Amino acid sequence: MKKTLIAGVCCLSTASTANAGFIVQAETVVSSTASTDLYAASQLNDQSGLSTAYTSGVDDFDTFIASNPVHGNTAESAWSTALYTLNSTLDFSFDQSYAFESIALWNRGTQQYGQEFNNQIGTFQLYSSSDETFGNLMLIGEYAAAANLGIITAVEAEVFNFNAVETAYLRMVITQPQANGILLSASELAFEATAVSAVPVPASVWLMGSGLLGLAGFMRRKTDK
Repeated sequence: MKKTLIAGVCCLSTASTANAGFIVQAETVVSSTASTDLYAASQLNDQSGLSTAYTSGVDDFDTFIASNPVHGNTAESAWSTALYTLNSTLDFSFDQSYAFESIALWNRGTQQYGQEFNNQIGTFQLYSSSDETFGNLMLIGEYAAAANLGIITAVEAEVFNFNAVETAYLRMVITQPQANGILLSASELAFEATAVSAVPVPASVWLMGSGLLGLAGFMRRKTDK
């Protein structure tokens, strides 16, 4: 009895240690327009076109972005809808729950061979979901991506910040491309997050734990007599 009670009280003091501001890669990315997409959404999180790679869940987000990694933006390393598909949804699933606070978007670039291209993400909404069905959504924010962050072969990242949200599922609803765009496309997406800390133990539970320790001591003294 004594060992059981003490073990139970010791468990009350256990807490996880949170990391701070690392870069996270989604485990899967699914597009609502997958059946007609020209290039798969899975290319948005494979780092295949980035000039510098990162280690998901380890590397510091701010440090990585400050190093100005660009995306080479070939068709084999980007996502694209079919012609005249001007809205789409991207669902991101992660290996565990994190406290997300930023998203980095490498869009598609707007210049190539002396021509202007606007076939990239223009405006979007970001949601969190409580489960993998994405049936219970909470709006995080609405955003407008910059029109030009580099030539199509060297696209820079744009970072969007928001209040920390704890989840393992994020949804991006793309509402339109840039002006005069005739499809949607993007190069890479990554997220800033911290590990989810353990839930603080209420004071009443600590009082109960103290009582259990006292009871354990009393039972021991009674047994020794």
